[in-house]
Amino acid sequence: MAGNAENGIERHGRRWRIAAWGTAALLLLLPLVATALAQALVAVIALVAGMGHILVATAFFGALWLASAWLFRRATLEPAAAGAVP
Repeated sequence: MAGNAENGIERHGRRWRIAAWGTAALLLLLPLVATALAQALVAVIALVAGMGHILVATAFFGALWLASAWLFRRATLEPAAAGAVP
């Protein structure tokens, strides 16, 4: 009977740990999403206002942001390609 109680406590603790890590991940991703939305909003405002030079600069920085996201994703999918010795 004591074994079942310990398993229940462990399972309950695991749920809290998953919830805590999920919340931490969400809090870390929130500024990234807000930055992307703000950058897109600047592009829309520049397009409506007819300021082409701002639109070009915003597109350039957006492309840099997407390229860095792609490189980070590629680095996490291929950890051995980052210079690890076999």
